Amino acid sequence: MATERTFSIIKPDATRRNLTGAITRMLEEAGLRVIASRRIRMTREQADEQLEQAKERMDMGRGTAGIIIQTVSILVVGFIFYFIIVVVYFASVKLILKGEGTYRSALIANGLPSYISMMQILVASILSLVFSRLMNDTSAASFLNLDKSEISGFLLGKIDPLSIWVYSVISIGLSKMFKSSTTGKYFALVFGIWIIGSFLIWLLGKAVPFLGFLSEM
Repeated sequence: MATERTFSIIKPDATRRNLTGAITRMLEEAGLRVIASRRIRMTREQADEQLEQAKERMDMGRGTAGIIIQTVSILVVGFIFYFIIVVVYFASVKLILKGEGTYRSALIANGLPSYISMMQILVASILSLVFSRLMNDTSAASFLNLDKSEISGFLLGKIDPLSIWVYSVISIGLSKMFKSSTTGKYFALVFGIWIIGSFLIWLLGKAVPFLGFLSEM
């Protein structure tokens, strides 16, 4: 069996925070073996060369093929996420709101919104081609090209008409399928799960360097 090797770089901010040991342990716990390590201070020329290579790779990922691959990946992950979030809604409605319904009821309530979510992905893909940069959604943060790892980007990321439409339809669908005479409490529950859940994931991404990508979603 051929031996596979990979190259990792620990960024300066991580070394300043004394996270080198923790990152190394994380790699070893993942089944990797560190065979050599070296700490260097790059010259300006070396840094510019590495930056240029990184830009070339990013440009390749931003091309039409890269955008298509990323869109398909989002669809696959979204399909898996769909069943997970249905479980969350079902459990929350049963335990918190004492709703009368089954898991099938929650699936039906999330049926139409899933089509809206797919439409959102397609719209975002078209916008990515128009603006020549990756757009993960149709939020204000994406249009303004803001960094979602910052609190301003996170907040503006929630100003998304299609996402708001999706969660509104879920709220109404759950209230109907679980035989509720009012929809207000379902709106509060669904939007609460969305905002609070997103914020907790954002905080996790900020707190754990290895999961930093979560704060940019």
